[in-house]
Amino acid sequence: MTTFEDPMVKIDISDRTHVRQIINDPASRTVHIGPPVKSRYDGKWVLPVSRNIHGRDGTRLGMLCAYLTLDYFDEYYHRIAESRKATVSVHSDEGIVMIDWPFDARRLGEDISATASAIRIQAGPREGFFESVEMNDNAAPVFLAYRKLAALPLTVVYTYRLDEALLPWQQRTSNRLLFSGAITGLILLLTLLLLQHIRRLHRFEEHLVANENRYRMLYESATDAILLINRRREYVDCNPAALILFDVTNKNQLVGKHFDDTMPSISLADGKQHAPDKLIALALDGQSQLFEWAMLRRGVPFFNEVTLSRARINNEELLVAVFRDINARKRAERLQESQNQILHMISAGIGLQPIVHTITQFLARHAPGTRSMVLLVDTGRPRFTGAIGANFATGFLDSAARLEIIDHTTTMSEAVLTRAPVMSTGSGASAAAFPGRCSSWPILTQRGQVLAVLSIFHLPEDRPGSDLMQLIDIAIDLAGITIESRYAEQHIRRLAHYDELTGLPNRVLYSQQLDKALLHAQRHARQVGVLFIDLDRFKNINETFGHDAGDSVLREVSSRFLDTLRPSDLIACAGGDEFIVLVDGYDDPLEPGDIARCLLQAASRPFTINGQECQLGASIGIATFPQDGNTAQALLKNADIAMHRAKDAGKNSVQYYSIDMHTHSVERLALEVRLQRAIGRRELVIHYQPKIDVTTGRITGAEALVRWNHPERGLLYPTEFIDLAEDTGLIGALGMLVLDTTCADIHEFRLAGIEVGRIAINLSGSQFNDSRLLDNMLQVIRTRQVDPCSLEFEITEGMVMHKPEQAIALMEEMIRQGFTLAIDDFGTGYSSLAYLKRFPVGSVKIDKSFINDIPDDPNDSAIVRAIIVMARSLGMKVVAEGVETRTQLATLEAFGCDEYQGYFFSKPVAAADFIALARHAATAR
Repeated sequence: MTTFEDPMVKIDISDRTHVRQIINDPASRTVHIGPPVKSRYDGKWVLPVSRNIHGRDGTRLGMLCAYLTLDYFDEYYHRIAESRKATVSVHSDEGIVMIDWPFDARRLGEDISATASAIRIQAGPREGFFESVEMNDNAAPVFLAYRKLAALPLTVVYTYRLDEALLPWQQRTSNRLLFSGAITGLILLLTLLLLQHIRRLHRFEEHLVANENRYRMLYESATDAILLINRRREYVDCNPAALILFDVTNKNQLVGKHFDDTMPSISLADGKQHAPDKLIALALDGQSQLFEWAMLRRGVPFFNEVTLSRARINNEELLVAVFRDINARKRAERLQESQNQILHMISAGIGLQPIVHTITQFLARHAPGTRSMVLLVDTGRPRFTGAIGANFATGFLDSAARLEIIDHTTTMSEAVLTRAPVMSTGSGASAAAFPGRCSSWPILTQRGQVLAVLSIFHLPEDRPGSDLMQLIDIAIDLAGITIESRYAEQHIRRLAHYDELTGLPNRVLYSQQLDKALLHAQRHARQVGVLFIDLDRFKNINETFGHDAGDSVLREVSSRFLDTLRPSDLIACAGGDEFIVLVDGYDDPLEPGDIARCLLQAASRPFTINGQECQLGASIGIATFPQDGNTAQALLKNADIAMHRAKDAGKNSVQYYSIDMHTHSVERLALEVRLQRAIGRRELVIHYQPKIDVTTGRITGAEALVRWNHPERGLLYPTEFIDLAEDTGLIGALGMLVLDTTCADIHEFRLAGIEVGRIAINLSGSQFNDSRLLDNMLQVIRTRQVDPCSLEFEITEGMVMHKPEQAIALMEEMIRQGFTLAIDDFGTGYSSLAYLKRFPVGSVKIDKSFINDIPDDPNDSAIVRAIIVMARSLGMKVVAEGVETRTQLATLEAFGCDEYQGYFFSKPVAAADFIALARHAATAR
């Protein structure tokens, strides 16, 4: 029977060793194990095990054979030996290899009984282990572990290499060595780091000591006072500068003292009181404080900038208080503030007396214990004209002003004569004349002319210190600026309003006074008379005796006229041999005629010239308000007409102005209607007069001048219709038509390819006072697409002086829009220099009346020169009008004039002719 397969197949195994053993020993009851064989049933290697089967009576009945497959041992090997690279074998008691794993068929059945290892196992105990080299192919040392099976004649041998056995120990030993090395290295590294740290600590300690010494040196040598304050408000340390600040000799006088005890009265530099405890509490809470404190030091205010900040020193929170001396800065700020105040007074046009008085107060305020005064000097002759000062007794300044400028009498007179500072020696006339000591400094112009003297009283015994000298230098500069600017303004105003030859008011001042008289007469229903005087035969005197003699005659005539007129009357020189008289406030209509006849008599009295007796006459025209005109211009014009009628009547006579009023009204009405129609039909045309650079001769721009192309009367000039447009309210529409036409022409100029600069357009007073002026102007230039920079608008002085603030606002807005502005007919109207320098104008135009007689007329030449100097000082360009001769142009160039216009270069021309003129000028260059 077999269990290999069903149905059973008979296989003969009698030749097998394990079977023969059983057959040969039928009585044996032991288990016989044969060597491994391949099974004849399935071809697998098996280990055969056999045993006899006996009956009850001991008779052998058969045998039992079992076959153990070697797969079992494979699983066993993989489980216990493969991972260790060991060998497992089973030997029979006779030394035959029954099983060897890893499986090797060549060793199965091998007899190893004669080997030393087999012999030792056979002779050895039931189990054991030992080292051997025999049971290993590469003769490497191995460990053998064996065990003899009790029930079977088998011995199990477990063989593994020595290096494999020692590998875990070697790995553990290697790991221990590595770990020990790492620990050793780490210890060495930590040792090195510790040494480096110790060296760094030493260096740091040395650095700290050096820093401490350095900071201690800085602390001790600091010019700022430094104090340390604890939370109990007590001083714990201070530097030497703090001892000086608190006026003590050693630290013990401060350290331990309470803050409030040493500074009982502290205030902010602006005068506001502030509790010190509050400031310290805020700083100790971490909010650093920076502020200015003023404290009394020997009765004098002492200013400090104080910094309070928290710091931890020696594990204690302390407050570091730094007091910085800012007295020099405060003094400079006060000086600057005072200077700015005085400069503002100068620029505001305040009078000479209050400004100089403020300067002396400035000296008294910043130099306690001193008093000062300024003595004004007459620039024409050596004498004082007045004294201005602060804190002097009544009558003292009057006495000072009466001093004579005589050598070696007072320091004031010596300062004038020597033009150098004179220090008081404490003796002499100066000390006798005034209480205390007095030193004086001259106040000079840039050309060295003495304007005034600054005198200081009660100076110290020695020479003035640097602080006082700084104050004196500032006071001298301010006083010099003030006096020179006021004298310059007076001089310019006199040149602009008085005739230099006769000393009489000129036409400008006369017109201003006439305007005032008319305004007063309108309010009070009074009469005003205007007399226009022209000397007869005066040309003969000039031609016969020369201009010097003529000038002498004019001065004599002026003096006679002044003696003849009443104090309430005003006489002015209208230019040359013409005079105009204002008779104001009379009741009798014949009174102007009586005055005129008295003037005729005065003019008719003989003159003696170079021993020769000569006689003149005068023609006088009279126009009265309200009968002959309501404006100054109308009265002057009508008086001029009447004067010419007097000349036509035979000279040396008086004529009243008269006219047929009805005829005049009808003609005026007709002209008004026709002008209105002309504006609608665009009969007005623009002619352009070039403006020329005085130096280069290049065309820099032009002035647009309106003409009326009258269908019947031809080309009319503005004098024939502008006044009518003003009176009838047509001036606004006329002005916009001029602007529109000019913008159209500018466009044509661009298309023609010529560069003409800015085109100037005159604005009337009515236009300038129109609130819609700027809007209307902007609408025109936007429609015509003209850049505002291409246009300049000319205004007169009188237009802006009635409401200067409103005028300045409008002018500034025009400048912001891109236009430029010019003052036209400069010098013929009244303007305040204080306002003039505020006007945002780029240029001034000198009126033709001042240009006509230069350089022959010294009066006009002086006025022109003064206007140019003044305009340049205000940053303005100067344009001269009415230049007709080369001599005039050369004179203007010598004076420093920038541009001119006039018949010398070209009369006003139409737009087409102007284009041709510009092209020709460009080609000529």
